[in-house]
Amino acid sequence: MRHPEDGLWIVVHKGGLEHHYRQHAPEQWRLPLARLQDANGNAIALHWAAGDTDTATGEVLTWSARQAREQAMADGGVSAASAGAFAAPFALPRLVGLSDSAGRQLRLTWTAPTAEAPATDPLRGARLATVELLAPGQSAPQVLARYAYDAQGQLVATHHGDLPYRQYAWRSGVLVGYRKASGHRYFAQYDAEGPQGRVLRSWCADAPIPSQDDDRFTYLPHERITRHTDGLGRVTAYHWDARFNIVATVTAEGTPEELREETPFDATGTAKGSTDPLGRRTTLRHDARGNLTQITNALGQSTALQYNAMDLVTTLRDAMGFEWKGAVAQIELQTA
Repeated sequence: MRHPEDGLWIVVHKGGLEHHYRQHAPEQWRLPLARLQDANGNAIALHWAAGDTDTATGEVLTWSARQAREQAMADGGVSAASAGAFAAPFALPRLVGLSDSAGRQLRLTWTAPTAEAPATDPLRGARLATVELLAPGQSAPQVLARYAYDAQGQLVATHHGDLPYRQYAWRSGVLVGYRKASGHRYFAQYDAEGPQGRVLRSWCADAPIPSQDDDRFTYLPHERITRHTDGLGRVTAYHWDARFNIVATVTAEGTPEELREETPFDATGTAKGSTDPLGRRTTLRHDARGNLTQITNALGQSTALQYNAMDLVTTLRDAMGFEWKGAVAQIELQTA
């Protein structure tokens, strides 16, 4: 972490990637990401809508302004309802554009916040409306995507450029169907229609071949198994650990053609390798910092990797003894 100037904090990662966070207003308590930059100086700048805004008055509010307004309301005996959405949680800043080192600009346009938005909506009803790209040499931006929403702020239609892409249907706050530009309709059935619901069936109502796109899912949380049955009745079982990592995949489960591939993880959630259906094992080794240091295949052949203090690969040595040294390693040798 570096703090080179007032209002700017930089998080530097071991691979050279930098995250720049900038304070845009006094006492701003949430600092948006302002810039991403790699070790070679390639950068992407992020541009945000300025400050939180009271949807009732249009006034830009900092954290301290909100506190003062709420205290004044309490002292004056004014009910929270008269302040519109003021008592709602702090609104998230809205990303309005990105620009990169090559001069390209990605512009994002949002719908206006609404006073009717629920208090649980961090964007206060604002939704992404258009995405445009302006490249060097272009006189006008190119529309990449457009989005339309219903009164509840749920996505109902998308366009790729000016061409219709998909239409969406919702019920009880979950997506229950969509229609492609081709006219094909897709639907989803849940065990419970709500935010915690899980898909039991997903199918196409207009498939040219019956049951071609008809998938069913069974969940066995106590056994840590999820089963997927396709339109032909073929079953694939996914076994997962306490971290929800998939540790085994069984295809054609329950048939003579059953195949099992294992993908174990260690206690830290790091992949240890894999074992294919024929029992051939590939193992992975990592150092204490999580860097992959060795890959050993089923024949016992190994590829080894070495890293510098920045955790960048400096040497790769394969099973035949061939060695590759990266530019970082060559620079270190020349300056040693």
